[in-house]
Amino acid sequence: MKNKRKNKSGEERKRTKRTERKLAERNAGASSGREYSSSRQGCRTHVSSRAERTEVERSNSSNDYIYGINPVKEALKSDRSINSILIASGDRNRQVHEIITEAKSQKIPVKEVPQSKLNLVSDTKNHQGVVAYVAPINYYGLHDVLNDTKNSDVIIALDGITDVHNLGAIMRTIDAAGFRYVMIPERRSAQLNSTVAKTSAGAIEFVRTVRVSSLSNSIKELQKNGYWVVGADLKGNTDYRKVDYKGKIVIVIGSESKGISPSILKLCDFNVKIPMQGRINSLNASVSASILIYEALRNRA
Repeated sequence: MKNKRKNKSGEERKRTKRTERKLAERNAGASSGREYSSSRQGCRTHVSSRAERTEVERSNSSNDYIYGINPVKEALKSDRSINSILIASGDRNRQVHEIITEAKSQKIPVKEVPQSKLNLVSDTKNHQGVVAYVAPINYYGLHDVLNDTKNSDVIIALDGITDVHNLGAIMRTIDAAGFRYVMIPERRSAQLNSTVAKTSAGAIEFVRTVRVSSLSNSIKELQKNGYWVVGADLKGNTDYRKVDYKGKIVIVIGSESKGISPSILKLCDFNVKIPMQGRINSLNASVSASILIYEALRNRA
């Protein structure tokens, strides 16, 4: 009997502890803005504000969006599918009127909405009164590069560039120089989004983004197909102006904090440096990319 009582009291203590733990979880969920369901599915996020509702609705939608006058104008020029355009009510400048006219000529719905609505949709006040809902942009594969004999002689490969502003600025320079491909890894890299579209001033519509699972393996494959690889390195042993950029070239740009990763650096045929004459010993990644891209353009001309 004593053993039975001991076992019974032990089970009761276990049940009490489980009950206390569940109550503590519910209280923690209430204070953190989460609702706990009674089912085994766990917890669901409690959405309280209108901005959060907008974000959830957008993330569940199959549509992407871009904002700003230049990105929307360039999207209208490209082959990208535009589902609708939102225009802020009130006074409009000439460029916004041009967007409305072009959208109507392409039979794209244009809707006038309050400024506050655009602030919510774009999560910024820097939308210039224009937001467009668009189909998600397509990434390219390495096979697309190898099969493109017209536009793929120069490829800009980005290793560890996680800032979307840098990615957008680099894409803008690539397009300005007349090149067509940028290559990024799937992980530890900035990906295409509305901020990239805005920063690139619409170049995102024309520069083809190649997304690969392994940057090092892709560079090896490109080398097998006749590409020379030039890496921008602070400790490089060659002045960037003394390299021949003719033929098939991959220009590799690393992150500002760590530079090109050692495994990628070993693959580079040339490790080039940009001479620094002042007290600052490095440049912004997008600036370094611009210098090498335009040196390649000058050299190839």
